[in-house]
Amino acid sequence: MSLSSQLEEFLAKLRQQGFPQEMIESAEKILENTYTWEARLVDLARANLQLTDTLLADRQLFEERLKFERHCQNLNGNDP
Repeated sequence: MSLSSQLEEFLAKLRQQGFPQEMIESAEKILENTYTWEARLVDLARANLQLTDTLLADRQLFEERLKFERHCQNLNGNDP
């Protein structure tokens, strides 16, 4: 269960139990900030995945280049 889900439940309980409006508004602000931070974390996770994909692609490209260079050396009679 996410933090925002837990806060939503807590906020509902505050409303049901008749807590002061000031307390409810404070909890609502905390919940809004939590949504913002959760969204930022999701964005960071996506960026991390994109970077990982790029690094993997770069590594594969580097390995292919090395294979090609070795192949060219073998064609020229140079054993690596």
